[in-house]
Amino acid sequence: MPRTSASASLLPSSSPRPEPAPVATSPREAKNLGTELLVAGDLEGALAAFQEAVTLAPEDVSCRQKVAEVLQRLGRIREATAEYEAAARLWDEQGWMLRAMGLCKVILQLDPDHPRAAALLADLRARRGLPEPGGEAPPVKRLRPHTPPRVLRPEVVAQLLRPHPLFSRLEPRLLLLVAEAFKPHLVDAGEPILMRGDPARALYLLLRGRCEVFHQHLDGHESAYPDLIEGDVFGEVALLRSKLVTASVRAKTACLLLKLDRQAFEQLVSAEPELRRDLQRLGAERLCRTALLLTRSR
Repeated sequence: MPRTSASASLLPSSSPRPEPAPVATSPREAKNLGTELLVAGDLEGALAAFQEAVTLAPEDVSCRQKVAEVLQRLGRIREATAEYEAAARLWDEQGWMLRAMGLCKVILQLDPDHPRAAALLADLRARRGLPEPGGEAPPVKRLRPHTPPRVLRPEVVAQLLRPHPLFSRLEPRLLLLVAEAFKPHLVDAGEPILMRGDPARALYLLLRGRCEVFHQHLDGHESAYPDLIEGDVFGEVALLRSKLVTASVRAKTACLLLKLDRQAFEQLVSAEPELRRDLQRLGAERLCRTALLLTRSR
């Protein structure tokens, strides 16, 4: 029987070694990696990337919310509700009360008996002056459709944009130029803002109110997507891809928006490549959610 030499046993194996997973060195890289893995269907990899982003930037609430969303998709509901609760409290601390309320409602859908989410939602509703569910709502003053919106000074618009994650890194001079390009836009409840199949004309930032997003099928029925709430940006997908609008948006309540027309948008993303990447990541996440919802509605 032939003997195996000791040196032969030390030779490297000829079988290929698995490539090491990409390592993110910044919150932006981790978020981008997480989005790429999410779109590719690698939920465990996406979870690890978004968790790394939270470690690198604990104050970035959007990363923590992505962790919760991926945990929910993995069926790890208890962990998901814990992350949603943490994100809701951080959104509240940063002044995004409607976002915090939206996450509380998600928690209560997953766990109707969650006491802390119910208490936080009740507190947020009280601070917003909203009635308890089933209570009498205060009278709503409707906006007249042909009343031009009050002009907002660029300094005021800049203050509104500065806390937003997309615009917080802009230098003050550039932020003021962007603020000058944004125009206030008022719409009444039920009024369409974007229609699927129309050319992309503007980017919108929702300041006040709530919008519903939907896809209308050939047979006339609609698939609803998650509502847009205060602080949400929309219209970026079609602008970045130079294609037609992919989903319809209409005002669910009277809304105040900031509108950035296509030409100003293109100048902005040309001057700020990082902002373009942030919007591309946001658009990729939105397209991924759209594809999942359309698949489930069939």
